[in-house]
Amino acid sequence: MGGVSFPLLSDWHPKGEMGKSYGVYSEEKGFTVRSTVIIDKEGIVRYSQAVEPGGRRHATELAEICRKVL
Repeated sequence: MGGVSFPLLSDWHPKGEMGKSYGVYSEEKGFTVRSTVIIDKEGIVRYSQAVEPGGRRHATELAEICRKVL
């Protein structure tokens, strides 16, 4: 993304704990719904979006959101 680095989170162990804390873990399905969460330097969630399997997230839209909120 144009030389911008960002961390990714894997919610494997303990299973689903981060997803549960963000409200995107599906107990019924047994996994965390794919989600994008943009958090600013102060730790404030500025944007979140959950996408069902097969759904898409668009990098250009997310980059624009980052420019606006960060």
